[in-house]
Amino acid sequence: MENWELNNQISIQRGKLTLIVRITGILPEAFRNAPIKFVEFASDSKLQTIEEDAFAYSKIEKITIPSSVTII
Repeated sequence: MENWELNNQISIQRGKLTLIVRITGILPEAFRNAPIKFVEFASDSKLQTIEEDAFAYSKIEKITIPSSVTII
């Protein structure tokens, strides 16, 4: 899976996951085994929760958790 997009809110392109501002939570196993190396959130992200195993078995090399996240 080289390029993938969902409703202009989530996209994966060449191993980079981009989430837009409106996303407030990432569900358990949402990106399990996904071909993700980098995770990027909008600078004004509204993300509050990252559930258990949200990125299980992915090969993330770089992720910066937004300050808005209160539950991991």
